[in-house]
Amino acid sequence: MTFARIDDAVSPPRVTFPRPYNAAVDLLDRHLSEGRGDRVAYVDDDGPCTYAALADRADRAGNALLALRVVPEQRVMLAMPDPVDFVAGFLGAIKLPKTATGKLQRFRLRGG
Repeated sequence: MTFARIDDAVSPPRVTFPRPYNAAVDLLDRHLSEGRGDRVAYVDDDGPCTYAALADRADRAGNALLALRVVPEQRVMLAMPDPVDFVAGFLGAIKLPKTATGKLQRFRLRGG
C-alpha cells in the first residue's frame, strides 16, 4: 500500500501523492498499517472512536453501497446525523472509489 509522503526537508514542504490516490486509504489504512489502530481517530457526543473501529465502519458502509449496486464514479449523497456515522459513510464512499457528497443534518431542504 502506498501513501502520500511529506518532504519537510524543503520549504515549503513538498507533498507527493501516489497514483491513483485515495484519501480514505491515507486517512484510515495508513494508521492501521503503522500500528495505530487503537488510537482515537474521531470524537463525537457518543465518545471516542478508534482508527480500527472507524475503518471497520467505513468498510461496512462501503460494502453497503456496493450491495446497493453503486457503480464507480456514481455520486453518493449522505444524509445522516453529523457524528461518526457520517464520517464512516463518507470515507466508505471514497474508498470504493465514489464521489461522496455530504449533507449535514442542520442544512435541510425547504419543502421536503
